[in-house]
Amino acid sequence: MAKPRSWRDDASLTEVDRLLLANVEALYGPPARNADPQASPRTRRLRRGPPFARTLLLALVAGALFYAAPQGRAAYQWAIDTVTALGHPVTEDIVLERLAPKCRESRTDLLAAADRVTQRSSRLRYEALMELDKTLSPESRAAWPVTCATILDSQSPP
Repeated sequence: MAKPRSWRDDASLTEVDRLLLANVEALYGPPARNADPQASPRTRRLRRGPPFARTLLLALVAGALFYAAPQGRAAYQWAIDTVTALGHPVTEDIVLERLAPKCRESRTDLLAAADRVTQRSSRLRYEALMELDKTLSPESRAAWPVTCATILDSQSPP
């Protein structure tokens, strides 16, 4: 039986290709076809399991690091806003329209105030605006219009 050809013997690979393949092999171990045929079934089983766990661990760490970075948080916020808008019949624009007669601020000022709240807390901008809309119930109509930015700031944790 002929020995399987290794990537190390392939002359068509560039130095970068070889470096990448060496890193992959260092992470996951040699390909199963190149594995030691004398290894016990238990050893072969152990080699099969950890790559998935390592990949899952690396993905979780990468996700946590991405979320921890300010740019990652902004990308996460954008994705949540996009998905939330698709899943909710009430969009951020509709909430802003509902808040227009209740608040002294313009839409832009309300969005800026909601953005400040989301930077200080784990809440989403949509959630902050919805909570503000619920706070300004029809029972409080006599006090309208109010300064909504102050209400938003008081509802967010310090």
